[in-house]
Formats: sequence, structure tokens, C-alpha cells
Amino acid sequence: MKCLKGLAPALIAGAFSGSTDCRRDQISVRKVGDIRAGGRSFAIYEYRYKLRPVCAECASHGGQRIIVMTHGRYIGQYGGLDYRARATIRGGKLILSPAPGGSVAPAVVRFSAGGPSKRIFLEEPIIFFR
Repeated sequence: MKCLKGLAPALIAGAFSGSTDCRRDQISVRKVGDIRAGGRSFAIYEYRYKLRPVCAECASHGGQRIIVMTHGRYIGQYGGLDYRARATIRGGKLILSPAPGGSVAPAVVRFSAGGPSKRIFLEEPIIFFR
């Protein structure tokens, strides 16, 4: 699927909990970049979505996730960002900067051979999960 930049098969195989239905939902994926750590390479993607409401009277739901892949396999994500963060890579680290006007410091995500930090803080704790 074009909206997922070819990631749909890996996300589905990896039990990704977000939507992969580009026909029903508004989904966009942007590759942030690659990080090398501990002899491994990790591909980082920003996933933004707006889900189609389940009923005519229901509100739509949307948000942002940061997806981490290695060797074409989905290994996990940071979720619950609700469009608040801008993802960049600097010095081998993933930086999640708050939206303009935010009053908190950027979250710095460090990587090791085992993957990214399991918990970060950006306005609130954010957990890395499958």
C-alpha cells in the first residue's frame, strides 16, 4: 500500500496494533532515518493516522506513532504521541521534539543492540511496545 511506503506486510506479520487499512483510514508514513547501534541497524518511521469513525455520530480518532524496524522486520513502536512530536535523528539518537510552543524538553531515545530505550518522557511517560 502506497500510504505505508511498502511496510504493510512487515507490520502485519509483526502484529502491529495500528491500522494498515489505507482505503478506510487516513494514514501517512515518513521515514525519519536510520540509526546504527551495537552492530545493528534500525529504521525509524513516523506514522500519523486519523481513523474513520465507527458510526455516523462517533468522533474520529487520530494520533502519531514512531515505528522501529530492523532488517525489514517490525520490532515495536512508541505510541500515544497525538501529533505532539517532531522526530529527527542526530548523533545516532532519535530526538522527539515537542510541538512548537511546548514547554517540555525533547525526548532523547538512545539505541543499543537490543533496540531503543524502553521508556522515554515527553510531557508524560511513553513506553516502547509491540
